[in-house]
Amino acid sequence: MAFVQETTLSWLAALIDGEGSVMLNKRTGKATSSGRGVHYRPVVVIAANTDYRLMEAITSHMGGEGQIYRHRVGGDPRTPRKRSQWTYRLNVEQIERWLPAIRPWLVLKGEQSDLLLEAMDIKRQITPGQLGFLPANRGPLLERLDSVYAEIRILNTRGRTVENESG
Repeated sequence: MAFVQETTLSWLAALIDGEGSVMLNKRTGKATSSGRGVHYRPVVVIAANTDYRLMEAITSHMGGEGQIYRHRVGGDPRTPRKRSQWTYRLNVEQIERWLPAIRPWLVLKGEQSDLLLEAMDIKRQITPGQLGFLPANRGPLLERLDSVYAEIRILNTRGRTVENESG
């Protein structure tokens, strides 16, 4: 990641807080030789919007990094969709580069970001090296990964109440 101005990082943080998401997706399948059929994938959506110009602006500010996805939204599922929604996402390598730089400006998604970065670190630790050795503390690391997933889900639950400190 080349030098990025603080205004760009704070703008990206505002987009993530307002129109984006920070998630750890869980996929389950058949157990592998490593013992579990659970796989976690980090996801950061910088923004979701029906105006493609926002995606172009993000692309420009991020130097072309990230991916734009088109989704159909709105209306009865039996009728053609009238609008498209666009999402701007980062892959794992891009999350590792960008999220730590954006993190100081995140307000609403700060906790999720901290947990996601922790989950990515755990995944690195439990991935077998070139010789195929697994870490001795793999069990507790997998338990913590499951816990991080649950914590992010709770933080991302809509309708969660926030106590006002002033009364």
